[in-house]
Amino acid sequence: MLGFRQYTLYLKFSDPLRREDEFIKKIKSDFNIGWIGKLAGEWTLATTMYCRDDNELQQQLNGIFAFLGKDLIEYKLLINLEKIFFYEKLENRTVYQTRAPQKTQSLDKTNMRILKELNADSRVTYARLSEKIGLTANAIMARVRKFEKSGIIIGYGAVVDTHLMNLEIFGLHIKFTTFEPEAKKQFKNHLAESKDVAFFYEYVSGEIDIGIMVKDNSRLRDFLNKVRSEFSGKVTVESFFLLTEQITDGKLPKKVFQEHILKQK
Repeated sequence: MLGFRQYTLYLKFSDPLRREDEFIKKIKSDFNIGWIGKLAGEWTLATTMYCRDDNELQQQLNGIFAFLGKDLIEYKLLINLEKIFFYEKLENRTVYQTRAPQKTQSLDKTNMRILKELNADSRVTYARLSEKIGLTANAIMARVRKFEKSGIIIGYGAVVDTHLMNLEIFGLHIKFTTFEPEAKKQFKNHLAESKDVAFFYEYVSGEIDIGIMVKDNSRLRDFLNKVRSEFSGKVTVESFFLLTEQITDGKLPKKVFQEHILKQK
């Protein structure tokens, strides 16, 4: 809706301990990066990127490649199509989803300032927003309602520390071995019904990343065995990894709002 496309970037380092923290600090300050997670398994890091066009994407990637140099062994870039979260299975919250926008909406400077504040703190009061923005609380409330109705704001939620709940997050990378639409629909329904699936990302390529939250590896094994038995010949598990640490949450990077506001001055 804001004119940005979301990408998922996987990175593999030759020596994670040598450059990992330095790189995280760099991308948090210099790039349009949202979520960042440390991984164990095939990849070292995963992150989401936001770019308006192919030129900006290439600039972002070139900056990352130049900074890492020979320390980067491999990378994988995926274009996000849809993401669905099932955190209500843990918190009794509403499922929400996002899709690649079909039409970019025009937003004025005031709208972007409101979105920037809500992105930083979704619990901020309308009275506090009124002080910061310079509009009445009722006027701001009306704008927020329009954001929700148009799909710019898709939901509000808390960031949960799963480790304190004795839960581990495993990521599974899935590829479809059939182009039948019904097979994909059935598999997505299976993900929605599974008690251990917290979210999934679908990419333009047709690949899917699944987030599994479990207390022990036996639950992960049961999920994998069920996928293999019920969807044999339809999907294949390409790889899996463990999320060892979530560095940032899923908020939009500040640069998204800063650049938009500066353009309108």
